[in-house]
Amino acid sequence: MQSDDERLRFDISYALSQTPLRPRNRDASENDRVRASTAQSILDHLKLSGWCFWKKPPQPPHSAG
Repeated sequence: MQSDDERLRFDISYALSQTPLRPRNRDASENDRVRASTAQSILDHLKLSGWCFWKKPPQPPHSAG
């Protein structure tokens, strides 16, 4: 089971992968490493700034049919 920090780091990393500001001219594994490092740096900074995070339970589906 993942810790809250690991889930948040994954979510930040995923969000970074969806931005148009991705680095160019790097292979996929290098991009993954940089993205993971950046996500950890963001998480560390938010913690130092006093932010607290927790994951809510999933929402029910929007429509039943």
